[in-house]
Amino acid sequence: MRHFTSTVGVTLASALAVTTLHAQSPVSPKPPTGKPSPGESAVTIGSHGGSVCSSKLLSHDVVNANGEAKGTIEELLLDPRGERVLFALVSCEDHDGLFAVPVRELRITSGEDEDELVVGWTPTEAQLESLPKIAEDDWSEATSVTFANTVRSHYDASPVGAVDRTDVLPSKIVRVSELLGHELKDAAGEDAGELKSLMIDRSTGRVAFAIVETEGGLLGSGDDVGVPLGVLEHHAATEDEEAQCRLTISAEKLEGAPKFDPESETWNESSYRSRLDRYFGDSSAEGETKRGDRHDGRRKGGSDGEDG
Repeated sequence: MRHFTSTVGVTLASALAVTTLHAQSPVSPKPPTGKPSPGESAVTIGSHGGSVCSSKLLSHDVVNANGEAKGTIEELLLDPRGERVLFALVSCEDHDGLFAVPVRELRITSGEDEDELVVGWTPTEAQLESLPKIAEDDWSEATSVTFANTVRSHYDASPVGAVDRTDVLPSKIVRVSELLGHELKDAAGEDAGELKSLMIDRSTGRVAFAIVETEGGLLGSGDDVGVPLGVLEHHAATEDEEAQCRLTISAEKLEGAPKFDPESETWNESSYRSRLDRYFGDSSAEGETKRGDRHDGRRKGGSDGEDG
């Protein structure tokens, strides 16, 4: 397992929040929508129902309308508080920099082989010229709230779902690639497992749940289980300690979580999400409430201190 050494100080979940706002004025031309057409095949590899694994999207090629490689998904940027991937950063052949592209603008489908993931992206040259982008490897810009707001304004995105709130802005942005493979500690500070992937709704960018590989006890062979972001926290690095991902539950609670087994003949993502909600229930709600209280306290007190 590799250690995450970023110094970004955020929690991995809090109250649900929308991560898109209406632009002050429409931008034209707008990039094409990446939603599949009716009757188009569903994604099968790395995705289940309407979701796709972050680990499958990272470093994946994007193709044009002719199926020719156009670029690569270099990074995914997460708003932990809003539990949503705000956008991908995509490199493009014959163009400098990395372009910011919301997940919904990527046309994610299955290929001829059921184990093949196809990610389409078809902006025109004129559209490319107007897209928000950063210099390659300028990660300080990529994780800035200012840039995230620029991206949202450009795409003029609308809130999705009745539970989303339009009055809450992202306070911190985290690179998904730096979360994956990160060791998890349980509520007592003991090793609990490894964060393997995030399941992302390909229409909205919302994170449905995270996939964690448990420690496996004495046998040393853990299982993949799903956990809501409400039971995960990220603590920034200090002078004395590296950054940490922690669970607000015990390792025993994690071990008993519903197994993530999309290869099962009876697999159904909607049913699985319901099982996660029933299993974690109060644990997830309590974790989100505590984090919300801490956030409100910092806002009222004017402190930018990190959650402890």
